Amino acid sequence: MSDTPTPPGARAWPRVPRLDPARTADALHAATGIRLTVEGPCPGGQVGTAYVRRPDGHRSVLKWRAEAALEELRAGPVTVTDTLRAAGYPVPATELSVQLGPAVVLVQELLPGSAPRRLDAAGLDRVLALNAPLAMRSEGWSCRQERAGRPWPIAPTRRSRPRSQPRAPYGARLRPGQ
Repeated sequence: MSDTPTPPGARAWPRVPRLDPARTADALHAATGIRLTVEGPCPGGQVGTAYVRRPDGHRSVLKWRAEAALEELRAGPVTVTDTLRAAGYPVPATELSVQLGPAVVLVQELLPGSAPRRLDAAGLDRVLALNAPLAMRSEGWSCRQERAGRPWPIAPTRRSRPRSQPRAPYGARLRPGQ
């Protein structure tokens, strides 16, 4: 890595290419024999996701990670979502994960619901209720301490990087020294 600082406004990492859902679904079919019909793009996101349907009518979400290794995703994000699901959190199951060249293709469960248009007090209470057990465990608290009437630790929020600084590609964050 160069010792020259990145000038303000310049990208330190190349932009990740957007998902080509039709081409990805065809490559997935060639690799696994599973045929997915692309229904259209999911809203939002930076690299794209798409709604897909299996021949039996089951709907899912097609996503990908460029320049990633399947083992790294299974050991990281997929394990985290599996653990959260087992604890009752509303996170999508990974239905299929396949290494296709330098990228990993994921097919995830399509959960019901939509993004909130406005966060009101009741919505904020639900978010905080979901977050509280995890926050306490990360601070060394247990549910037993919560039931004993001890107050929840309040941790200050902070960003680990300036909002304008681009995030490193996934694999680069996992491989120290690169």
